[in-house]
Amino acid sequence: MGLEYVDREATLALKDQILLLKMSRGEMNTFNCTKQVEEWNEWRNQNRHIRPCLDNVDLSGLNLSHANFREVSLKGANFSYCRLVETDFVRSDLTGSKFNEAYLYGALLDQADLSNADLRNSTLWWVTLIETILRGANISGSAVYGVSPWNVDLEGAIQNDLIISRHDEAILTVDDLEVAHFMYLLINNKKLSKVINIATSKVVLILGRFEPKRKVVLDALREELRKCDYLPVIFDFDKPTDRDFTETVMTLAGLLKFIIADLTQPKSSPLESHATITAYMVPFIPIIQEGDWPFAMFVDLQRKHHWVEKTLQYKDKDDLLQYLDKIIARAEAKYKEIQLEKAKQANKPVSGEEW
Repeated sequence: MGLEYVDREATLALKDQILLLKMSRGEMNTFNCTKQVEEWNEWRNQNRHIRPCLDNVDLSGLNLSHANFREVSLKGANFSYCRLVETDFVRSDLTGSKFNEAYLYGALLDQADLSNADLRNSTLWWVTLIETILRGANISGSAVYGVSPWNVDLEGAIQNDLIISRHDEAILTVDDLEVAHFMYLLINNKKLSKVINIATSKVVLILGRFEPKRKVVLDALREELRKCDYLPVIFDFDKPTDRDFTETVMTLAGLLKFIIADLTQPKSSPLESHATITAYMVPFIPIIQEGDWPFAMFVDLQRKHHWVEKTLQYKDKDDLLQYLDKIIARAEAKYKEIQLEKAKQANKPVSGEEW
């Protein structure tokens, strides 16, 4: 038997058990919806032939975990700030819906239509996205650790600053959902880096400690690199972490076109910089805000490793950005120089002892 399409007014009048009849702010709050969700799910199970139409409904701020919204029409619905743990949205029409800062841990969004939906700053941990439509959607700033995207339609989607790390790790962001999935695999399966052709890489790693008052510099640098068709990957060491992030950075370093390291504040990644510089021949562009000095021994790294450029001093964001073209040109030139050097070393005969 096919689904019966019911408009919103008819849906609201179907039975007392329907969730929305009890969803006034006076009766429900974010943490007290379990009974109503159970009643809603029971009603859905008893009326499987009906596809409710709840277009433009405002459910913001409610705990709707485990609710069955499978194949429901929810165009323009507002789920902002909702708790949606393992909520079922399979094949639902969520066109133009809002999920700002919603918590969708383990939610099912397979074959759902989220065209032009707003999911900014949402938590999408372990969400399944099989054949999901995200055309024109905005998922910027969302946490996407463990997301499973398969054949997702992302045409025109805004995907900036996707957080692929866990909450207890250093914050690592990328600008593409499918790249996020790849980066996660890369970090946890380091042999993958050996089969990547570095010559085609457009990845730029930005190292530093970006506190709120200086984040404007980070954002501006990242945005300009995007405009130049690079893929900026941010590693912010401001947050304490149990993960060995030096190992993580070194894993990424083998895929990079170049690295920009902001050495402002002496505590800003000396261990990571040293490990990366000594382990990989990757163009390393150090920058520092006027009034600060690099950590001790950095001059020795510059002297010993020719791929480490001179430290560029800048006054503020605008001062730094006016030198960005020069930074890129120097980094690309150094990259080509390194590739030629590696090619020569690969073809150079070695002695028996070296062999």
